[in-house]
Amino acid sequence: MDVDFPYAWYLRVLVNKINERWDGRALPGNQPLVVFEIDTTGGVNLNRLKIEKSSGNPAYDQVAIRAIAESAPFPPLPAEFTTPPLRIHLQFAHSRGG
Repeated sequence: MDVDFPYAWYLRVLVNKINERWDGRALPGNQPLVVFEIDTTGGVNLNRLKIEKSSGNPAYDQVAIRAIAESAPFPPLPAEFTTPPLRIHLQFAHSRGG
């Protein structure tokens, strides 16, 4: 994130929602780092969704992009967060279970 974001509960919701789309698609090896922005309504500008650090496999990178795109929209940002959009830098991971 590019700013201090004190709403850990929101980040847990976001990660859980993305993991629903990611689990079962992850491959061993280098994992992609994706950057995206969430607006006040929870929407994601798909034109600004991008790979910040490639896994080295362009097709696999696109799987990560799709996991986020398919997870959107997210819940609205907390009303107390006054500097939207929220920019997220998400490092994907592979677990032994897949």
